[in-house]
Amino acid sequence: MQKTGKFKGAIKKVVILLVIVAVAAGGYLGYREWNSSRTSATSANINAVTANVQRAAVQEISEIVSGSGVVGLNNEESVYAANTERVAQVLVEVGDPVKKGQTILTYDIATQKQQLEKQIQQTQINLDNQNLSLQSMTAPASASSIRQLQSSVDSANKSVLDAQNSVTSAQNQIQDQQDSIAQAQQTYENSQNAIDAADRGIKNAQDALAQAQQKVTDAQTELDKQKQLLDVGGISQSEYQTYADAVTTAENGVTQAQTTLDNANDSKKSALTSQKQASYNVSNAQNTLRDLQNTLDSNKRSVTSAQQGLTNAKANLSDAGVVLADQSDQISYQQQQQNQIKLTQLDLADYQRQLQDLVENAVSPLDGTITAVNVSQGRSVDTSTVLVTIADLTDLIVTADISEYDVPNLKVGQSVVMTSDGDANVQYKGKISKIGDSASTQSATSGTETVVPVEVSFDEPATALKPGFNLNLDITVADNPQAVTVPITALQTDTATGGYCVFIVDNSGTLKKTAVTTGITSDMTVEISSGVNADDEVITNPTSQMQDGMTLAQPVGATNGGTGSGGTGGSNIFGIFGGGGAPPGGGNSGAVPNMGGGGPPMGN
Repeated sequence: MQKTGKFKGAIKKVVILLVIVAVAAGGYLGYREWNSSRTSATSANINAVTANVQRAAVQEISEIVSGSGVVGLNNEESVYAANTERVAQVLVEVGDPVKKGQTILTYDIATQKQQLEKQIQQTQINLDNQNLSLQSMTAPASASSIRQLQSSVDSANKSVLDAQNSVTSAQNQIQDQQDSIAQAQQTYENSQNAIDAADRGIKNAQDALAQAQQKVTDAQTELDKQKQLLDVGGISQSEYQTYADAVTTAENGVTQAQTTLDNANDSKKSALTSQKQASYNVSNAQNTLRDLQNTLDSNKRSVTSAQQGLTNAKANLSDAGVVLADQSDQISYQQQQQNQIKLTQLDLADYQRQLQDLVENAVSPLDGTITAVNVSQGRSVDTSTVLVTIADLTDLIVTADISEYDVPNLKVGQSVVMTSDGDANVQYKGKISKIGDSASTQSATSGTETVVPVEVSFDEPATALKPGFNLNLDITVADNPQAVTVPITALQTDTATGGYCVFIVDNSGTLKKTAVTTGITSDMTVEISSGVNADDEVITNPTSQMQDGMTLAQPVGATNGGTGSGGTGGSNIFGIFGGGGAPPGGGNSGAVPNMGGGGPPMGN
């Protein structure tokens, strides 16, 4: 028994050893055959390449410069005050449509007009008196001339008195207006105190309301508990009613607290209204005070002018009784008097010009919509004051900042397609209307970039857009509807010439390296201006290993199956191993994967 067991163990070891030897031998022979086949295939296909091929197509191609812009107003004007005047009435509000030439504002020019007319009258009298005085120096004054000169003196006296009364009146009005400003400011402060008190009242009312609401919650919770006791007979109905009454009382407290809060809010609204009115009164009173101060200054100048007129009138009356006999004295006096007359004439012309320049109203310079009103009734304005702003809301433009690298390709008149992120399905068409003359630097994701402002006008009114909207822009800088195109990946740089080239595949499958001239470039394709004809087949994925004259073929080993020498499976004493071949020619018929050959095993 023991001998038999030992013999069987020895036999088992021998079998294992034979298996190892057979596997090693089969693998070695298979590898030699496979390597020999691979070497032969490589040698046979050394001049063949695999690549993707595509025909050159005739199609439209465009080069696009993309950017983003902001919608703005193309036709917007600010209306300035024509003179230093006071606003009588503002006839428009923000959002009102207006027509060109429509009156939008009137001025209170009555006082200025009256003062200028009076100054013109006084100056004209002085001028007449100076002429009379000039005549009287060379000939005795007539009785009528004397009476006229005396009347001028009387008139000048009255003018001085009226001017002095005007000064006094203006000073009194200024004092009254200062009192009005003080009262208006006090009213404003009182209204602010009322607002502060209302805010405190609102805060207290809100706290009281929150407490009352919490009481309702607590009372309702307790009532729910008592309801359970009532349902099981734990308390009487009268006891339960006590808790129900507590809920009602708490709810009444909420109502009262809400009423108190509403009253406090109403008080604040009233105080805010009072404050707004007080602010308007203060502003209006200050404007009136400025007007009165201007009137006072003008009246003081009138006093000075009237006093000068009185002095001149007295001098003219005095000179009327003097006749210069000496010719030299006459010449000297005539020259002086003529110079004085010229100065008076200049003053008269200046007053007349000021009267002519007075403007009673301001008008709209264009058809459009009022976008801003900056003045109110009673305000004093001057030539630097912007009264209103008017814009044509249908005449929009888009302003975009375009990179300095793209600007050389831009031209006025190029087509632009615009879309909004808010509604990407709607396209707006326009054209470049202006390219900026200077560049600027702005922040960018990678640091800073230099950009040039570009304006785009719409082909049709874009009524759905508003100033301030953002738009995406695609600017067509070049276009060819009948271009010969190839994929941009087909281009290679010729190291010998520095130009572009492609590989064309002829009818025999041979590669032909061809120099090309490119035109418009898009994202995926490029226009070939010369070197490639329509329907020429080009390699779309060229490599640096490709050369002129190579053949286009299937990749080595790409076909299924093979003719490697799998051979007949070798026999062995146990008949469990296939023989011979190795991939790719041979099969896997053996019991161990990748070790069997092409032929079937030949064991017993």
